[in-house]
Amino acid sequence: MKQKNLLLLFLLQGLLLACGDLSDLLSGGASNPNGPKAVGCQAPDAGIYSAGDSLAFHLAFAEAMSVEGSPRLSFQVGEDLVYANFATGSESQYLSFVYAPEAKHHDGDGIELGSMSIDLNGGKIYSTAKNENANLSIASATGEDGFSLSGIYIGPPSLNQVLWLDAFDSSSMSLTANLVNSWNDKSPLGRHVSASTGQEPKLTSTGGRNAIYFGEGSKYLKGASVLSGAVARSTFVVARPTGLASSVGNAVMGLSSSSVTGRGYGLFMEAVSASTGLALRVGGSKVMGHSLSTVLPNLVSLASPANANVTQTRFWLNKAELVTLKTQSAASLNTENVSGTLVGGFNSSGNAPNASYDFNGYIYEILIYEEFFSDESRQQIENYLSSKWGID
Repeated sequence: MKQKNLLLLFLLQGLLLACGDLSDLLSGGASNPNGPKAVGCQAPDAGIYSAGDSLAFHLAFAEAMSVEGSPRLSFQVGEDLVYANFATGSESQYLSFVYAPEAKHHDGDGIELGSMSIDLNGGKIYSTAKNENANLSIASATGEDGFSLSGIYIGPPSLNQVLWLDAFDSSSMSLTANLVNSWNDKSPLGRHVSASTGQEPKLTSTGGRNAIYFGEGSKYLKGASVLSGAVARSTFVVARPTGLASSVGNAVMGLSSSSVTGRGYGLFMEAVSASTGLALRVGGSKVMGHSLSTVLPNLVSLASPANANVTQTRFWLNKAELVTLKTQSAASLNTENVSGTLVGGFNSSGNAPNASYDFNGYIYEILIYEEFFSDESRQQIENYLSSKWGID
């Protein structure tokens, strides 16, 4: 009867995941092999998490347990050993542990908790009624060691990710005072962008958030190409222009010049008119009639399937799909890989940036994938970015 009651209570808590026997991995404090032990664990919901979030893990016992000190769960996130610290539940059957990701933590293929251990950290877990130290293992219901979590990412997914520039993580930059010499690509490809002397943008804080400021003349960060040919692509940009260009201009970035129709790929933030707005320009173009905030960060998402025309590109602003078209001119997306990536401007032909297209404003984050996402997958990334940068 006790087991049935426990199972019922635990299912009411949420998804019950079987956890493997981790007795080999335990560290710290005393473990009683004959004492009460955890019989189940509840994991956080699937999703993308980042600095500022809290991930709660709940261990279930067959009887009330008391906690002294600061026990914790330890596990790997990418290359880092991290801890979920004891939070609540002493003198109950459910002990809760909370992990708070840091900006440097990243695991883009989903965290694996097969290496999780209970670390007493000088503390104690014991039976409230019997005063017996706990058996610091997690009972296995499947006969497998450890357990894995499906779809829990720390930072955005890394599969097919070709560029990730993240101003939140100031450790990803090389600085001279506040001048950005280079901005390191956190994607698996590691295609960093860097500035020439005199063209360095600035690391600054606006609205309590780190950002890279492009202004006060032509400021650029340049790097190798990240897209080539007619591949599928999804682009996510968090940026805030200080003003909107009244003609073609204010290019946040270019992935190639437009020396040949269809070969370029540039995102422009312009005032809305008959021929300007939020625009993707590739020699041909697609221009949406939606203005952007010059006060708060904007989340812009673009997506094109493989072998697409620029006119097939879908736009979203702050997670809402844009449908008001101002103008478009057809051109097959066939991005060249000659001129490389340019952040803070656009090179209309060849490798030299065209100063008339310089971006004036703040860039917070850029994510580019060689993939055309499902709506569900795209929304997960948008939710991650909007939560991170305070975008409604």
